[in-house]
Amino acid sequence: MTVITDNVQPLSAEDIAALRAAETVQFRRDFDGEGCVRAELRGSGEAESPRIFTAKQQRMFPRTNNASGGRYRMLTASPQVWAVSGGDLTSAICRYDMSVDDSRRAEWQTIVHALRVGDRLGLWWVAGNDYPLITVAELHRDELRLVLHREKHSPVFLIDATVRADDSARMIQY
Repeated sequence: MTVITDNVQPLSAEDIAALRAAETVQFRRDFDGEGCVRAELRGSGEAESPRIFTAKQQRMFPRTNNASGGRYRMLTASPQVWAVSGGDLTSAICRYDMSVDDSRRAEWQTIVHALRVGDRLGLWWVAGNDYPLITVAELHRDELRLVLHREKHSPVFLIDATVRADDSARMIQY
C-alpha cells in the first residue's frame, strides 16, 4: 500500500533534525482522516521554573504547548488504516505516543537516520491483527508502521504493536 496524498509535505532538513532531537513523538490519524507526526521537546510543566529552550531548539520546534511549556513541530503524514477482521474505519481515530527515552532511543535513531530530505511520511495502522492465542484470550492487537514514501523504494518500519484487553485502550478506535 503506497498511497500518497497531495497534502503531505516532503520532509525538509529542519523536519529531520527535529525528529532526531525529539524527546516525544506522537502519531495521529483524526476522525476526518488527516494524519500527522508531532515531534516534541518536553517542558517543565511548572510555571515557577519553566524549561529554557535555546534559539536553535525554538527554530526546530516552532510551536509552544501552553499546558506543559514544551515545544513541538507538526509534520503531515498520509494515514492508511485497515482492520484485519473488517469494520468501518472511515472515521477511525488512531493515536500512539512514543517517549524517546533510553529504552527506545537506539531504535528511533535508526529510523530517523534513514530519513532523507524529500521523503513523505506515511502511517500504516492495522486494527485487530490478532493471532489465535490472542483471540482466545479476548485480547486485541493493533500495529503502527512508519512508511518513508520515496520514488523507487519505500522503507517501512514497525513503530509498535500493542496488545490490550480493553477496547478503549487500543491504538485504533472505531
